[in-house]
Amino acid sequence: MAQATFPLFGAPLRKFSLCDAAKLTAATQLSFQQRACWYGSELASPWAAMRAGFTSGIGQWANRPYVKGNDGDDYAQRFAVYYVRRSTRDAGELLAGYLNHEDPRFHPSGETTTKKRVRSALLSVLIARSDEGSNRVALEPIVGSLGSAFAGAACYREHTGTGYALRGASLTYSSYFAKALYKEFQPDISFFVARKLHKKRD
Repeated sequence: MAQATFPLFGAPLRKFSLCDAAKLTAATQLSFQQRACWYGSELASPWAAMRAGFTSGIGQWANRPYVKGNDGDDYAQRFAVYYVRRSTRDAGELLAGYLNHEDPRFHPSGETTTKKRVRSALLSVLIARSDEGSNRVALEPIVGSLGSAFAGAACYREHTGTGYALRGASLTYSSYFAKALYKEFQPDISFFVARKLHKKRD
């Protein structure tokens, strides 16, 4: 999150950032202001708007969550709800991470085998690295998932129950595992795609 570059299909693309990426990377411990900038850059990024548009489009097409009519106004609402959920999730992660002294930055496992890399990526969602370098229970994903789900449920008339919100929280929490796996293997994926594209050009 809030990185200086965003590797996509092997090509480094400049990513929007409100922060000094070099200072964020080099800092031993992140201040509250740096953490807020870290999450704010991701939320204000053009990539966030693209994800919001794409996610809202899928929801509109499948009509999930279900709404009557499902017209253009509903698409606008889905788009707005995405930002409400994302903002609440980021705020929850920010506060939980700051109070629990978790480091939100991604740290590659450094392992060499696929099995160990997968294990390390999955464990990173459950166990967080603190500012001091020690390990502790990761509260950021838990608080972020619950905040996102209940904020989303509050934005709809038909889907306001606790059960609906908890199901949404479980789906959001599971996405942290997928994200951790992607970040761990992102360099490999970028290299593989770049090599395929290079072969096609030849």
